[in-house]
Amino acid sequence: MNSRIFDKCLAYSIEKFDLEGAAQQHFSFIIKKNTIVSYGINFRDKTNPLAIKYGYYEGYIHSELHSIIRFPYRPAKLKDCVLINIRLNRKFVPLLAAPCDFCKKLLAAFQPKEIYYSNNKGYFDLL
Repeated sequence: MNSRIFDKCLAYSIEKFDLEGAAQQHFSFIIKKNTIVSYGINFRDKTNPLAIKYGYYEGYIHSELHSIIRFPYRPAKLKDCVLINIRLNRKFVPLLAAPCDFCKKLLAAFQPKEIYYSNNKGYFDLL
C-alpha cells in the first residue's frame, strides 16, 4: 500500500475530527486504485439494518459499516478495494483501530482485498 494514501487518510481524519466532547474518533476509508472512494465514521445515535444483522451493540453504526453503506459501487466491487481504519485521540495521535468482532464478521462477508488499521505506535498494521 502506498504510504501517501495512509498520510492522506490521516490528514482527512484530522480535518474531520469533531472536537465537541469526543475523546476519540474512528474513521474508515475504502481505497480503490490509490483513491479514497468512501469513508465512514462511528455513530452512537444511528442504526442500520446491517448493524443489527451483524450483531452490533444496539445496532449502532461503526465506521467500517458506514464506509460500506456509502460505497458508490456494487458491494462485490469491495473485493478490489482496501479498507483503512484510523482511530485518533483529541491530540490527533493515532491509536489502535483494529476492527471489533462484529466488524470482522461484516468485513468477512464483504471481503475487501486488504484491511489496515492504525496502532498505538503511529503505524499501520495489516489484518
